[in-house]
Amino acid sequence: MARDPSSPIVSGIYFLFRDGALAYVGKSHDCHRRIAKHRANGRVFDFATVMPLRQEFIGDVEKALISAYTPPDNRAVPPAAQAVAPTPPAPVVKAPDLTTVSVSQARTIALRCGLPAAAIDEAIAVGDLKFVDSGRRTGRGIVRVAMASAVTAYCEHRAQQRLIALGLVEAKPEDGAILQ
Repeated sequence: MARDPSSPIVSGIYFLFRDGALAYVGKSHDCHRRIAKHRANGRVFDFATVMPLRQEFIGDVEKALISAYTPPDNRAVPPAAQAVAPTPPAPVVKAPDLTTVSVSQARTIALRCGLPAAAIDEAIAVGDLKFVDSGRRTGRGIVRVAMASAVTAYCEHRAQQRLIALGLVEAKPEDGAILQ
């Protein structure tokens, strides 16, 4: 498939969305060309977005994202000899916000929610927040990132728990799933 000369060559991870939900995560040296090839080959999706990354980090980041989000179209197809019963379709969920934040930015979010910055380090240590290597390098090493929406939700949840523990607000029955 010929590449549109007006689109830049972007190496990285691409995300395909269908019916408002993440359907597929892929990697490519030329994401725009690969997305066009998916459409030409009949893959159905509503829109796509790209996360530029350096080539040497693409494979690891793609695996981490597939593991974290388990997009339905990334599942391996079982061989015909091992046919399995079809699984029900995944529920339609809102497309995730794919904005990422660094650990340092996550600490700032924690402070804005009234938590100590160390709450982020604790959350990483116990596995409540997952950060992956972004491929970007600074003077202090490789920048690790997490989804901004996950960090914000975590900080808001912890701040709410703290207010309840201090007796400043009451837990509501409908918040039970959030408050645990």
